[in-house]
Parts: sequence; C-alpha cells; structure tokens
Amino acid sequence: YAKWLAEHKKAALAAADDPNKTWDVKELIARGEKVYAANCASCHQPTGKGVAGAFPALDGSKVVTGPKDDQIKTVLNGVVRNGQPTAMVAWK
Repeated sequence: YAKWLAEHKKAALAAADDPNKTWDVKELIARGEKVYAANCASCHQPTGKGVAGAFPALDGSKVVTGPKDDQIKTVLNGVVRNGQPTAMVAWK
C-alpha cells in the first residue's frame, strides 16, 4: 500500500499546478468559470442572477463590484446574520 500511495502521490504532485506559473487573463477566466460552476452556480445560478428570496444575485451586487477584501472575506468566512450562519458557507 505504501508503495502504491507513494507512486500515486508523486503523480498527483506532478499534475498539480506549478506555483511559479504566471497565468494569463484567458487562463484565469477559464479557471474562475470552473470554480464558479462547481461551487457557486447551484445557488447563485449559472447567470449570477441568484434566486429571489433565497440566494442573492452576484451580478451587479455591491459585494462583487466593491472592494476585493470584502469578496475574499465572504468566500473564506461565509455570511453570518444576527449571529446565525446563512446558506453562504465558508470555503476555507
């Protein structure tokens, strides 16, 4: 098992992204689309329009068009209102 695990770990690491790679805009957009489709679209919809009364629209929202720090905090920490977690979970 240890030998198999070592071989597969080596292959997985080889397939991982190079941390020194410089991404161009087209590559970043493609990666972002994949992340959004896998993690966000089920609630916020593929269009980013959300579902009224359940999941807020991202398209044109103050968070999305506002400071990046607010976006990062929302994604990493989720959203809590009145001391209660919302459907927006933390992704850290």
